[in-house]
Amino acid sequence: MICPKCAIEQALHDTCQHCGIVIAKFNSYQIQTNNSMKATLTSPYASPAAILEQDTSEVGELNIWGVEGRLGRMRYVAWSMVFMLAMAPVMLISMLALKASVLLGTLLMASAGIVAMIIAIQISVKRLHDIGWSGWLLFISLIPVVGSIFQLLIFIMPGSPGNNRYGAPAPANSAGVKVLFWIWVALLSSGFVIGLISGMLGAILSGQ
Repeated sequence: MICPKCAIEQALHDTCQHCGIVIAKFNSYQIQTNNSMKATLTSPYASPAAILEQDTSEVGELNIWGVEGRLGRMRYVAWSMVFMLAMAPVMLISMLALKASVLLGTLLMASAGIVAMIIAIQISVKRLHDIGWSGWLLFISLIPVVGSIFQLLIFIMPGSPGNNRYGAPAPANSAGVKVLFWIWVALLSSGFVIGLISGMLGAILSGQ
Protein backbone atom coordinates (compact mmCIF):
# COMPACT_ATOMS: atom_id res chain seq x y z
CA MET A 1 0.00 0.00 0.00
CA ILE A 2 0.95 3.65 -0.38
CA CYS A 3 0.21 6.09 2.44
CA PRO A 4 -2.27 8.78 1.22
CA LYS A 5 -0.44 11.42 3.27
CA CYS A 6 3.29 10.82 3.00
CA ALA A 7 3.14 8.59 -0.14
CA ILE A 8 5.52 6.01 1.36
CA GLU A 9 5.09 2.48 0.00
CA GLN A 10 4.74 -0.09 2.78
CA ALA A 11 3.01 -3.29 3.86
CA LEU A 12 -0.78 -3.27 4.13
CA HIS A 13 -1.78 -1.93 7.56
CA ASP A 14 -4.44 0.21 9.32
CA THR A 15 -1.87 2.85 10.20
CA CYS A 16 1.08 4.31 8.32
CA GLN A 17 4.36 2.94 9.59
CA HIS A 18 6.11 6.16 8.58
CA CYS A 19 3.88 9.16 9.56
CA GLY A 20 1.58 7.31 11.99
CA ILE A 21 -1.82 8.39 10.60
CA VAL A 22 -4.87 6.11 10.76
CA ILE A 23 -5.56 5.46 7.07
CA ALA A 24 -9.36 5.18 7.35
CA LYS A 25 -9.72 8.35 9.42
CA PHE A 26 -7.45 10.31 7.09
CA ASN A 27 -9.42 9.22 4.00
CA SER A 28 -12.72 10.09 5.71
CA TYR A 29 -11.42 13.54 6.61
CA GLN A 30 -10.29 14.13 3.03
CA ILE A 31 -13.72 13.18 1.67
CA GLN A 32 -15.46 15.55 4.11
CA THR A 33 -13.12 18.38 3.19
CA ASN A 34 -13.70 17.88 -0.54
CA ASN A 35 -17.47 17.77 -0.08
CA SER A 36 -17.37 20.95 1.99
CA MET A 37 -15.35 22.77 -0.69
CA LYS A 38 -17.77 21.66 -3.43
CA ALA A 39 -20.75 22.88 -1.38
CA THR A 40 -19.10 26.25 -0.87
CA LEU A 41 -18.35 26.67 -4.57
CA THR A 42 -21.91 25.75 -5.63
CA SER A 43 -23.63 27.80 -2.90
CA PRO A 44 -25.46 30.93 -4.16
CA TYR A 45 -24.46 32.68 -0.93
CA ALA A 46 -20.73 32.12 -1.42
CA SER A 47 -18.48 35.03 -2.35
CA PRO A 48 -17.73 35.21 -6.09
CA ALA A 49 -14.44 33.58 -7.01
CA ALA A 50 -13.87 35.83 -10.01
CA ILE A 51 -12.84 39.49 -9.80
CA LEU A 52 -15.64 41.67 -11.09
CA GLU A 53 -14.65 44.09 -13.87
CA GLN A 54 -15.00 47.79 -13.26
CA ASP A 55 -17.86 49.57 -14.98
CA THR A 56 -15.95 51.88 -17.31
CA SER A 57 -19.16 53.49 -18.61
CA GLU A 58 -19.82 55.26 -15.30
CA VAL A 59 -19.14 59.00 -15.27
CA GLY A 60 -19.31 61.61 -12.54
CA GLU A 61 -21.45 64.73 -12.32
CA LEU A 62 -20.23 68.20 -13.26
CA ASN A 63 -20.72 70.96 -10.71
CA ILE A 64 -18.59 74.06 -10.30
CA TRP A 65 -19.56 74.33 -6.63
CA GLY A 66 -18.11 72.06 -3.97
CA VAL A 67 -14.92 70.02 -3.90
CA GLU A 68 -16.47 66.63 -4.60
CA GLY A 69 -15.86 64.92 -7.93
CA ARG A 70 -13.24 65.13 -10.64
CA LEU A 71 -12.23 67.49 -13.44
CA GLY A 72 -10.15 66.55 -16.48
CA ARG A 73 -7.32 68.60 -17.96
CA MET A 74 -9.22 70.09 -20.90
CA ARG A 75 -12.25 71.00 -18.83
CA TYR A 76 -10.03 72.43 -16.09
CA VAL A 77 -8.41 74.81 -18.61
CA ALA A 78 -11.76 75.67 -20.25
CA TRP A 79 -13.47 76.38 -16.94
CA SER A 80 -10.51 78.47 -15.79
CA MET A 81 -10.68 80.57 -18.97
CA VAL A 82 -14.44 81.14 -18.62
CA PHE A 83 -13.95 81.99 -14.96
CA MET A 84 -11.23 84.58 -15.74
CA LEU A 85 -13.32 86.13 -18.53
CA ALA A 86 -16.31 86.36 -16.18
CA MET A 87 -14.22 87.98 -13.45
CA ALA A 88 -12.75 90.64 -15.77
CA PRO A 89 -15.91 92.84 -15.99
CA VAL A 90 -16.53 92.31 -12.26
CA MET A 91 -13.09 93.68 -11.41
CA LEU A 92 -13.57 96.56 -13.90
CA ILE A 93 -16.84 97.53 -12.22
CA SER A 94 -15.14 97.33 -8.82
CA MET A 95 -12.37 99.67 -9.98
CA LEU A 96 -14.90 102.15 -11.34
CA ALA A 97 -16.82 101.96 -8.07
CA LEU A 98 -13.59 102.57 -6.19
CA LYS A 99 -13.21 105.92 -7.93
CA ALA A 100 -16.76 106.90 -6.98
CA SER A 101 -16.61 105.58 -3.41
CA VAL A 102 -13.62 104.09 -1.66
CA LEU A 103 -15.82 102.09 0.72
CA LEU A 104 -18.10 100.70 -1.99
CA GLY A 105 -15.22 99.90 -4.32
CA THR A 106 -13.26 98.19 -1.55
CA LEU A 107 -16.27 96.06 -0.56
CA LEU A 108 -16.90 95.04 -4.17
CA MET A 109 -13.25 94.18 -4.76
CA ALA A 110 -13.02 92.20 -1.53
CA SER A 111 -16.23 90.29 -2.30
CA ALA A 112 -15.11 89.54 -5.86
CA GLY A 113 -11.71 88.41 -4.61
CA ILE A 114 -13.21 86.03 -2.05
CA VAL A 115 -15.61 84.51 -4.59
CA ALA A 116 -12.78 84.17 -7.13
CA MET A 117 -10.55 82.44 -4.58
CA ILE A 118 -13.30 80.00 -3.55
CA ILE A 119 -14.13 79.02 -7.13
CA ALA A 120 -10.45 78.69 -8.08
CA ILE A 121 -9.81 76.41 -5.08
CA GLN A 122 -12.82 74.23 -5.88
CA ILE A 123 -11.81 73.80 -9.52
CA SER A 124 -8.20 73.02 -8.61
CA VAL A 125 -9.19 70.47 -5.94
CA LYS A 126 -11.35 68.62 -8.47
CA ARG A 127 -8.42 68.57 -10.90
CA LEU A 128 -6.22 67.06 -8.17
CA HIS A 129 -8.93 64.47 -7.50
CA ASP A 130 -8.89 63.52 -11.19
CA ILE A 131 -5.17 62.77 -10.92
CA GLY A 132 -5.83 60.78 -7.74
CA TRP A 133 -4.23 63.29 -5.37
CA SER A 134 -5.64 64.81 -2.23
CA GLY A 135 -6.99 68.36 -2.46
CA TRP A 136 -4.83 69.33 0.52
CA LEU A 137 -1.82 69.22 -1.81
CA LEU A 138 -3.05 72.53 -3.22
CA PHE A 139 -1.20 74.22 -0.34
CA ILE A 140 2.02 73.39 -2.22
CA SER A 141 1.06 76.19 -4.62
CA LEU A 142 1.87 78.70 -1.87
CA ILE A 143 5.55 77.69 -1.84
CA PRO A 144 7.70 79.96 -4.05
CA VAL A 145 9.11 78.31 -7.20
CA VAL A 146 7.91 74.86 -6.10
CA GLY A 147 4.34 76.14 -6.29
CA SER A 148 4.81 77.20 -9.92
CA ILE A 149 6.12 73.76 -10.85
CA PHE A 150 3.22 72.16 -9.00
CA GLN A 151 0.70 74.29 -10.91
CA LEU A 152 2.31 73.15 -14.16
CA LEU A 153 1.92 69.53 -13.07
CA ILE A 154 -1.78 70.12 -12.42
CA PHE A 155 -2.12 71.22 -16.06
CA ILE A 156 -0.19 68.36 -17.67
CA MET A 157 -0.80 65.31 -15.43
CA PRO A 158 -3.33 62.88 -16.92
CA GLY A 159 -6.33 61.77 -14.91
CA SER A 160 -6.69 58.31 -13.39
CA PRO A 161 -8.18 55.79 -15.84
CA GLY A 162 -11.59 54.67 -14.62
CA ASN A 163 -12.83 55.20 -11.08
CA ASN A 164 -10.53 56.24 -8.26
CA ARG A 165 -11.17 56.97 -4.58
CA TYR A 166 -12.69 60.34 -5.50
CA GLY A 167 -15.31 58.90 -7.81
CA ALA A 168 -15.96 58.26 -11.46
CA PRO A 169 -14.20 60.26 -14.21
CA ALA A 170 -15.85 63.36 -15.62
CA PRO A 171 -18.03 63.08 -18.76
CA ALA A 172 -16.44 63.32 -22.19
CA ASN A 173 -15.30 66.79 -23.22
CA SER A 174 -17.79 68.80 -25.25
CA ALA A 175 -16.89 70.65 -28.44
CA GLY A 176 -16.88 73.95 -26.55
CA VAL A 177 -14.42 72.63 -23.98
CA LYS A 178 -12.07 71.42 -26.72
CA VAL A 179 -12.23 74.76 -28.57
CA LEU A 180 -11.44 76.75 -25.41
CA PHE A 181 -8.57 74.39 -24.56
CA TRP A 182 -6.91 74.76 -27.95
CA ILE A 183 -7.41 78.54 -27.86
CA TRP A 184 -5.53 78.52 -24.55
CA VAL A 185 -2.77 76.37 -26.08
CA ALA A 186 -2.50 78.74 -29.06
CA LEU A 187 -2.32 81.80 -26.82
CA LEU A 188 0.27 80.17 -24.58
CA SER A 189 2.39 79.09 -27.55
CA SER A 190 2.12 82.53 -29.18
CA GLY A 191 3.15 84.23 -25.96
CA PHE A 192 6.16 81.96 -25.65
CA VAL A 193 7.25 82.56 -29.24
CA ILE A 194 6.76 86.34 -28.96
CA GLY A 195 8.72 86.40 -25.71
CA LEU A 196 11.54 84.37 -27.27
CA ILE A 197 11.72 86.63 -30.33
CA SER A 198 11.63 89.77 -28.18
CA GLY A 199 14.46 88.43 -26.06
CA MET A 200 16.58 87.64 -29.10
CA LEU A 201 15.93 91.06 -30.66
CA GLY A 202 16.75 92.75 -27.38
CA ALA A 203 20.03 90.85 -27.15
CA ILE A 204 20.92 91.76 -30.74
CA LEU A 205 20.09 95.45 -30.30
CA SER A 206 21.97 95.67 -27.02
CA GLY A 207 25.05 94.18 -28.69
CA GLN A 208 25.15 96.80 -31.43
